[in-house]
Amino acid sequence: MMTTMLFTASGSLAGLKSHLFIIALTGVMAILYFISAFFSLLFGAANNYTLQITSVLGLVFFLLNVKWINSSLFYRSIALSLHNRVWRKQLKAEARQAHILKR
Repeated sequence: MMTTMLFTASGSLAGLKSHLFIIALTGVMAILYFISAFFSLLFGAANNYTLQITSVLGLVFFLLNVKWINSSLFYRSIALSLHNRVWRKQLKAEARQAHILKR
C-alpha cells in the first residue's frame, strides 16, 4: 500500500491505478468478511462478537476511504502530482534540447 502511495505521490498514473485497485480489492474483502460474520451471528456459530466487531470496523474504515477518494482534496492532490510530473519531464526535455543546441 505504501509503495503505491509513493508512486502516486511521485506522479505515476500506474501507481494511482494500482492504488485504487488495491482499495477496491480491500473493500470487496471487507464486504465478504462482514457477510460471513453476519451469517455466523445469525446461525449461532459465534461464541463471542469479535468477528462482528472487526467486520463492522473494516466496513467503517472502507467507507472512510471511499469518502476520502471522493473528496475534492484527493482530486486536487492527484492533479497536482500528475501536473508536476509532466512539468518535470518538460523541463528535462528542454534542458536536453538546450544542451544539444549548445554543441
